[in-house]
Amino acid sequence: MSTILFSCETVIDDIPLSRFPDLKEKLVLTSFLCPQDTMIYVSLGKSVPLFGSGNLDTNKVLIFTGDSANFVRVNNFVPNGLVTISDGSTVAVLKFNSKNKFYEIPRRTFRIEAGKTYVVKARSGDLEVEATTSIPVERVRINNLQIRPFTQITSSFFDRDTNTGYQLQFNWQDVAGQTNYYKIFGEMAYRQIEPVVKYTNNKEEISFVEKTKYSYFRWPNEQNSGIRNYYTDQNADGNIFKVDAVNLFENISRFNTQSGTYKSEKIPDSDKVIRVQLANISKEFYDYQKSLTEHNRTDDNPFAEPVQVYTNVKNGFGCVAGYNRTEVVVRTK
Repeated sequence: MSTILFSCETVIDDIPLSRFPDLKEKLVLTSFLCPQDTMIYVSLGKSVPLFGSGNLDTNKVLIFTGDSANFVRVNNFVPNGLVTISDGSTVAVLKFNSKNKFYEIPRRTFRIEAGKTYVVKARSGDLEVEATTSIPVERVRINNLQIRPFTQITSSFFDRDTNTGYQLQFNWQDVAGQTNYYKIFGEMAYRQIEPVVKYTNNKEEISFVEKTKYSYFRWPNEQNSGIRNYYTDQNADGNIFKVDAVNLFENISRFNTQSGTYKSEKIPDSDKVIRVQLANISKEFYDYQKSLTEHNRTDDNPFAEPVQVYTNVKNGFGCVAGYNRTEVVVRTK
């Protein structure tokens, strides 16, 4: 055993890092461009090499993709970079927002238009990256949307809950004669009463306030359904795509405090806003999200084959992609 361990240690120590030029800090550039968005957001950070001294920032920060605010893990923000966007004839500089940690520019200053190709560039020190994407021309309509009440009973070791919400179905017509990629998204905004804990002189005080909460598409009988939100018309050109049953639930939250356990409370007959979106996305968007979902599925699994996350950023990492979005909003009780 000592011989084996010695051999392994020797092999690792004898490999010079100069043989791996890619194991160095690079810029990470991410942006999703859509004509319907009021702001253009670009995330710029730095990677943490496998053999390096970079610091990993594990804070969760809002990243805007136009359809939802998703929490992502971002490494080493670059606040002093130069970030530009160009449509081939006009170049605009994005400003860094120190609050949300993104470079941004409003639509009134620089417009994203369907059918155009955009180049996003970023520079920090001697590092420079760029990526190109095109915005799909067609906005595909959501057809035959049906929303009906739905109840699901769930059991756990601690409790048995009845989840109430809605089940949706809809379809859309694929754009024939071209390769297309689609993303669906749905959320429900609702109000609930939740406990708020404060401590005065080390004494716990609990008050109850009304808050807005959100739930997102959940597919029946599938724990990790992120990949089912993406579609391609490969071998289905010109067909009708159908979503037969997807759920939105008013979730109940539990709060453990010193004085006990509390649940969020539903507000009877309160308004709920259901938002359904269908996006015609670029190939970069599809490849990136598909690889990211597969990567997350195998994360921390020592027996799974590693999945390389897609990138279209030259000399760096990340993804710059485009999409064209259709949205239906329904208010219900």
